[in-house]
Amino acid sequence: MKEEMKFYLLAEKSGWNLQKYAIDYGKSLKETENYHTLANNINNAKDHLSFKARGLIESFDRLQFYTLNIKDCFILESSFDYLLLHSYPEYYINPLAIDPNYHGEINSIGELIFDFDGEDLTLNEIILDDTKSQEYKMERIEPQLEYYLSDMIKIADASIVDLKKQAINKTNFMSITFNILEILFFIFANVFLFVTWINPFEIFFDHFYNPVLTHVLTYLAYMYPLIIFLYDLSFIAFHIYRANVSESYNYAKRFLQKNTEKLFEDIGKRKEELKNYIEGAIYAKISLKNDIKDFSCLSESYVDLKAVMDYDKIKDRKLYRVLNALRFSLTTIAALSFVIFCIVYIIALVFKVSI
Repeated sequence: MKEEMKFYLLAEKSGWNLQKYAIDYGKSLKETENYHTLANNINNAKDHLSFKARGLIESFDRLQFYTLNIKDCFILESSFDYLLLHSYPEYYINPLAIDPNYHGEINSIGELIFDFDGEDLTLNEIILDDTKSQEYKMERIEPQLEYYLSDMIKIADASIVDLKKQAINKTNFMSITFNILEILFFIFANVFLFVTWINPFEIFFDHFYNPVLTHVLTYLAYMYPLIIFLYDLSFIAFHIYRANVSESYNYAKRFLQKNTEKLFEDIGKRKEELKNYIEGAIYAKISLKNDIKDFSCLSESYVDLKAVMDYDKIKDRKLYRVLNALRFSLTTIAALSFVIFCIVYIIALVFKVSI
C-alpha cells in the first residue's frame, strides 16, 4: 500500500472525509498484475478438494472491492495480500486428497509448505536442515500430518453426505414419475411404430407407397418413423453417455453404502504410510521427489471419492447439456407426433377412411 494511504487513514480517523481517495481503490487493485495472479491461482485451486483450497476460493469470493473509506482499503489489501501469499498449491495441496490425475507445478510432497517454529518452510528444507534433530523435526511436522488426515476424513464425510442428498433427490416423486413416463413412452412409441409396419393395413401403406399430398396420413407415414428414429438416437446416446460418465460415481456409491468403516480405516492407514515415508526421509536426509500422488486416497482400486464429490458437475459438461437438450426437444416432438399419429391411424383403421 502506498505510504500516502497510511496518512489518509490517520486523517480519516481524525474526522476527515477522504472518500474520493477510496472509491476507486478496489477497481484499481483489480487492474494490477497481482490480482490477475491471484485470480489464476484461485481458478487452479478449484481443481482440488482440500478444505484449504475451498476456504481459499470462498475467501476470494468474499473480498469486497467496493471501498467507501480508507479503512475499507486497508482491510481489502490486507486480505488480498494474505490470499495472494497462500494461493499457491504448496500451501493448500493435501497429498492424501490430491487428484490421482493431477498434473501441476508441484511434483513432490517435499515442496509442500509446513509451519516449522512459526516459519513457512518446504518439507525438503526441513528434511535437509542440519540444525535440528530428527525427533524434533517429526514432532513439528506431525500436526500438519494430522491436519491432512482430518481434512481427508472431512472429504470422505462430505462424500457420504452428498450421496445421501443425491439419494433423497432421486426419491423425489416428480423425478421418479418423469423417469417412468419417459421409459414407458420410449417403449410405447417404438412398439406402436413396429405394429403399424407389421400390420397389413392397406390404407396406411397406400399413403406410404402412393403419397397423397392433401392427406395427413401421407405426411405421418413418412414423418413419424423418422422422428421416432431420431428420438431413439438421442435417447440412447444420452443414456449411454450419462451411464459412462457416472460409472465411477455409481460404483463409489455402492461401495460407500456398505463399506464406510473400511474407507475410514484405509484413510488412517494411508496417513501412517505417509508419516513413515517422511520419517524415513528425515532420518536418511533424502530430498523427496516425484511423489505428490503416491499417497492419494481419492481414487483407490475400490472407490473413487472424487467421482462422488464431482457428480453434480457432470450436468455442467457441454456434451451432457447438448445431449440432454436434444433429448428433451426430440422427446417433445416425438410425443406430439405419437399422439397425432395414434389418433389419425386409429380413425383410419376403424372407419376405413383416408384422412
